[in-house]
Amino acid sequence: MPRPNSKNYVISSEKDIPEKYRKEVLEQLDVNENTDNIETSLIIPGKRGKIIIDENSLSNFFSNSQEFYFGHGTPRGQEVVSSILEIGLKVKRSAEAGKVTQTLRGLESTTIEFGEGTDFLFYEKQELLNNWQHLNSNNIIIVSIPQEYVLPPLPQHLSFRRDRYEPFYTGSEETGYYLRPEFIRGFYNSNTHSITLNENFYQNLTEEQKLKLFKEVKKQYIKSYAECSMINPEEIKESLPLNEIELEQLIIEWYKVQLKELRETKSFQPDMLDAELHEIAGETLMSDFNDTTCFIKEDAQQELEENRDNSEEGWSLDDWE
Repeated sequence: MPRPNSKNYVISSEKDIPEKYRKEVLEQLDVNENTDNIETSLIIPGKRGKIIIDENSLSNFFSNSQEFYFGHGTPRGQEVVSSILEIGLKVKRSAEAGKVTQTLRGLESTTIEFGEGTDFLFYEKQELLNNWQHLNSNNIIIVSIPQEYVLPPLPQHLSFRRDRYEPFYTGSEETGYYLRPEFIRGFYNSNTHSITLNENFYQNLTEEQKLKLFKEVKKQYIKSYAECSMINPEEIKESLPLNEIELEQLIIEWYKVQLKELRETKSFQPDMLDAELHEIAGETLMSDFNDTTCFIKEDAQQELEENRDNSEEGWSLDDWE
């Protein structure tokens, strides 16, 4: 049940949904069940390809200005590197494991962001690549993802439970989430100062494979945007990486989430009003005190955990799984 101050919607009634979408939104909301699973087609496992070592090639590797680059260091052997290439990089633990440790909260928690590609990015990060801060790792997994499919900045109160790179994930609450291996560009070895390319990096795939891959990416983009953005997609439609049909799907999905949040909050309010009336009458003072104390404890515990997580580097020996 949501707390009275956790407003994750901007509409105030069903009438705020444009008439041309309202019927479809209501029908879908009545029959569909939301799920946190990211349902995707089969991944295309990564495959070791060409090794590059000359500086010009290394510089070109990081030069695409339409990409965001990240690095994940692993101190383990080639078997682990091969596993990451094949199945992807683990970015979130399963729901059960997450109760024990929260070090994996998304791509940003298990990588270092290098930034947007430039002709000078390799030289700017060369010292870091050769002296990786996480357990002196000598193999650095290089992630490269297209900027246009990164979600817009999230509201601060939602960013702790969602992240902007979800369109590139695969997995479920039961198994945990992985960055798809198609977005692993290759890996850098600090001993040989070389990069081994991923032969199945998304830019190397056939046109048919790319079409299928980005159909999945867009589907997850729509789902994640609808669940975490407070901005009506119609207001920024020109900047979204969707065609007209996909944009309409997003608008409908967004209004579904908005209406669901509105209904849940409204169902909570009568209980709050009843509690307030009892407090005025002095009939449930102690009960309200206990409830308030519970909320305070929950907030304090959450703040403690967040501070603790923020103070950690966000890596553990099994982050590569």
